[in-house]
Amino acid sequence: MIDKEKAVSIAKEDAIKAYGLLDDYNIILCEQTHVWRVIFELKDPGLNGGGPEYVIDKKTGRILHKRYYQ
Repeated sequence: MIDKEKAVSIAKEDAIKAYGLLDDYNIILCEQTHVWRVIFELKDPGLNGGGPEYVIDKKTGRILHKRYYQ
């Protein structure tokens, strides 16, 4: 079973490839029955764009869905 720390680690690994440094984002983690939802939200609401969002399977750690906002 994938715990919340591992789910965040999986999401960060992918997000860094697409976005580089993640210093401008807060991480929001939502636990659901079978998945973790990991959302990278801009710290500054005045900035345009947004961060990536992930749905990660709790059993396998596989990214089931990801969405990038620019």
